[in-house]
Amino acid sequence: MRVFHCIPLAAVMMLPASLRGQEVPPSSSVTVYRVDVMVHQAEEGKRIGTRSYSMLVEDGGKGSHRVGQRVPFATNFSDGRPSQFQYMDVGINIDCSLREQGDTVRLDLSVDISDIEPAETGKPAGISPTVRSTRMHLNRTVVRPGQKTMVATVDGAVGKQRYEIEVNVSKVK
Repeated sequence: MRVFHCIPLAAVMMLPASLRGQEVPPSSSVTVYRVDVMVHQAEEGKRIGTRSYSMLVEDGGKGSHRVGQRVPFATNFSDGRPSQFQYMDVGINIDCSLREQGDTVRLDLSVDISDIEPAETGKPAGISPTVRSTRMHLNRTVVRPGQKTMVATVDGAVGKQRYEIEVNVSKVK
């Protein structure tokens, strides 16, 4: 008797979703963009490094990157040795939202870069580090898909560092 109860249930489960009373969502044509963010770092007029970050963002949507590490530093000492530590997050945070505007794309971009100043000679590493932090908020920046665009150049908060932010937006779908 139990076998007959299972057969109708199995037959119903094999029916298409539309016939089982479940709605099938209509296919939508969402436009997706690949946003490449290049962060060029320079000191005294010479580029010393470039880091690239990519994300996929829907038209009208948001994307973000969080890349970094937790760095320990001593906050208390006992007998001349570190006995307590705190941790600080350093790295790069990128937030991006975009909206199509005809044949261009409007970006709202936020870039937050932080790192630790190298220890001074004679000063033990990890004790009261100096954190360098640079934040850029670029609102309503208009770029043309497929073209690399320099959207910001900013001097670092400490030292002789300079950051250049370049973006390239490409339509994926």
